[in-house]
Amino acid sequence: MRALVIDGGHAPSALAATRELGRAGWTVGVGGAFREGYAAASRWCRQYFEVPSPAAGMDAFISAINRAVAHGGHEVVFVSGDAEAMALSFARDDVHARVPFAD
Repeated sequence: MRALVIDGGHAPSALAATRELGRAGWTVGVGGAFREGYAAASRWCRQYFEVPSPAAGMDAFISAINRAVAHGGHEVVFVSGDAEAMALSFARDDVHARVPFAD
């Protein structure tokens, strides 16, 4: 499986998700506005994608996620922050991968 983890900004939870998914055999890509984030620096991160915060605009946020999904072949998208979770849940029908959050 291929997962995309969106790091909302140096979140330890994004690092934990990246590390544990990688250890479980997943191929993990990380998206975020900070290439220097913990998750992006993990040895389990196979690719980094520039993904702006949803505060920059929902269209830009979802478009960046869909570009990352298309480029990396990701099947599911996880996020580490509340704002990202709300935005992803709200726009779930526009995301080209599984969104494992409630409507």
